[in-house]
Amino acid sequence: MVNCQTIISALALSALAAPAAAAAVGPGLNPGKRFTLDLVPVKRGPAHPAARWVTINETIGRGSHRPFDNSTCKRYPGYTFDASWRPLGEILGDVCEDKVTIGGITAEKQAIQLALHMSQEISEHLKDDGNIGFAFTGANSILPDPQKPWFENVKNDLQDAVFVVDLRRGGPGSIDFGFVDPKYTSRVFWAYVDSGSGFWKFIADGYMIGQGSGFGDWFSGILDTGNDLILLPQEFVKHYYKHVPDAVFDEGQGGYIFPCNTTLPAWTVIIEYGLFTVPGNEINVGPVGNGSCYGGIQGNGGLPYAIFGNLFFGQVIIIFESKDGHPPMVGFATKA
Repeated sequence: MVNCQTIISALALSALAAPAAAAAVGPGLNPGKRFTLDLVPVKRGPAHPAARWVTINETIGRGSHRPFDNSTCKRYPGYTFDASWRPLGEILGDVCEDKVTIGGITAEKQAIQLALHMSQEISEHLKDDGNIGFAFTGANSILPDPQKPWFENVKNDLQDAVFVVDLRRGGPGSIDFGFVDPKYTSRVFWAYVDSGSGFWKFIADGYMIGQGSGFGDWFSGILDTGNDLILLPQEFVKHYYKHVPDAVFDEGQGGYIFPCNTTLPAWTVIIEYGLFTVPGNEINVGPVGNGSCYGGIQGNGGLPYAIFGNLFFGQVIIIFESKDGHPPMVGFATKA
């Protein structure tokens, strides 16, 4: 077993475009080669949720991204991947196998997606040299047979088959593998996960606006660090902005905006009797011009689940548990 005290923690965070967004960055090692990756517990972007892709010298459209040395990588004949990321384009390429180490934890035989083509829009959007996902094998985009993500390959070597995400807006956060740090003293509320789609999908029991009482029946949601906002069913979104003076849906911005000096109400989600609140000031994610600001709560485009992005991660400690022989679970605790 890996000693929990040696496991990676206190990773640096790199801010993305929106003020509430953050993504953990850590080194991936190809024997002796250090490489900067975006660590994403769940991501609906170019990595796909369970994938590990990297740029290489041959990547068309790589731009300034540092290439991964794939000289020791054993190719999988006939295996490919094609990951779309609307509206920015796609990444596609081949698949190989190599040793991957993160924070002293090594997967000896890890499938790696080698990007041979990257859309220019994606190359310009991404800050890091590659991406590693922590969702389930079922979401993997490798063909003809999906391959296990890194965490699934190493989890049985850890003290406990968990990873804990604690992201902080505008500052350092952490992703801990194999243990739950005792510094987290808040009560944990556990929800079962439906992993059939490949996502960490759970059931929320309702929501609250401001200091009001709970609203709505249960609804499903996924945890997604590839999204900066909280995306909800349209009726939930309309309900929230009825409580925001002068809020309007702006077609040009593709979402709700409001005067920047508006005081926004908090939004609280109810999960297994736990209340997890996003303060109103955090829901104002920034100006879009003419004295208007963009809201961090927007519509989910008709998807059958809500999407809890970095705006939510910034307020909550989230424990992802995936033990063999047991249904996966996700635990939520308030930050100290």
